[in-house]
Amino acid sequence: MTPTEPPVTVARDLSRAQAEILRGLLEGEGLTVMLSQEAAGSLYAVDVGAFGQVELLVPAGQAERARAILDEIAGHPPDSDGG
Repeated sequence: MTPTEPPVTVARDLSRAQAEILRGLLEGEGLTVMLSQEAAGSLYAVDVGAFGQVELLVPAGQAERARAILDEIAGHPPDSDGG
């Protein structure tokens, strides 16, 4: 994210594990992703209440695409048979 393009929250109230999975999916689509508690989460293993909540951030110019990808994921969970 550049100084001219501020980060935008595209998902919130995620656990650290959920945020890491979604970050991987979005990065796999070529998006730049940052987690709101990236630095603190690596120092303190807190995953309780408000202290454990993570936000997924992308550059403003990528927010629409990121939301579309997240909406698609939410609407189409993976098949249980792996196909």
